[in-house]
Amino acid sequence: MASIAIYDEVHDAARHDSGPIGSTDQAAQITARRVRISNTGVVEFGVEEPAVLYREIVRYLPDDFAPIARFEVKADPRVSPIRSEDSLVMTEVPYHNAWEVHSRFKRSWHGDKDLRAEQISRVLSEHGVSVSNPARAQVALSSLTFDPFETGRYLTAAVPVPSASLAPKPRSVGERARWVFGVCSDVEACRAALLACDRSRRLLELTESQQLELGPPAHRKRVSAAVKTEAHQIMMLAIRQALAGPADEADDGVPVMKLVEWLYKNHLYNWMRRQDGEPPTTPWRD
Repeated sequence: MASIAIYDEVHDAARHDSGPIGSTDQAAQITARRVRISNTGVVEFGVEEPAVLYREIVRYLPDDFAPIARFEVKADPRVSPIRSEDSLVMTEVPYHNAWEVHSRFKRSWHGDKDLRAEQISRVLSEHGVSVSNPARAQVALSSLTFDPFETGRYLTAAVPVPSASLAPKPRSVGERARWVFGVCSDVEACRAALLACDRSRRLLELTESQQLELGPPAHRKRVSAAVKTEAHQIMMLAIRQALAGPADEADDGVPVMKLVEWLYKNHLYNWMRRQDGEPPTTPWRD
C-alpha cells in the first residue's frame, strides 16, 4: 500500500546530510500511487512507484536564519519511474484531519556551494523572509527550480512537517493514523477534470437541493441548509485528498471519482456532526 503508519514510524528530528538514499534511521521505504488522466479524459489510478520518506529533516539556511524542519520524499530515477515533472500528493488519515499537500519533485543542486547559498538568500529576500519573520521560508524555497539541500542524484519533494507528526501519541488510535502518498504529473489538470465530471456536479446539485442523506443507517442525516455554503470547498478537499490514492487494501481498484464521492459525503457528514457538538465519526460507505 502507498501509506505508512504515523506514530510507529516518526523519529526525532536530526540533522541530515546528503548520503545514500534510505541510509538513515529516519528513512522509510514507501510507494506512491500514480494518478493520471486517461486518453478518454477520465482521472484514474495507476501503479505504485517506489520512493523513500525522510521524516522531520532539519535543514540549515545561510546567514542567521533559523533551521527549518520538513519532510522529504526522494526518488532515484535509476529505479523509479518518478520524474522531475511529477508532483508528490500527500494526505493524512483519518481524512477528517483535513491535511493534504502537494509538492513538485525537483532535481538536486550540482553547482558551487557559495552560489547555492546566494540563491537561497536571494529567494528568501524576494519573498520577504527575514530573520525576524521566518514563517514563509519554506514557501519561498518552493519557488526554486531545484532542491537547495540535495546534492546527490535524487529527485526531492519537500513538504512542511505534517500536523499529526507533532501530536502526542494517543492512548488509543481507533482508526490507524497514517500518511498516504500519490504521484501525479499534472495535479491541477486532475483536480479540474474531477470537479468538472458529471458525478461531482450531481453531488453538488443534490447538496444544494438538500436531497442527500448521509451517514450510517442508524444515524442518517439529511444535508442541512448551513452546510450548503461549504459544499464547494468540501468537494475540493475531497478531490485533493483522493489524488493521494486509497489508504486501505480493501479500496484497491476503487475508481478515483468513487473515492472522491466517499470522502465528500464523509466530510459533509462530519461537518454537520461538529455543528451539532458531536465528534467526527468512523468513516462509512454507502
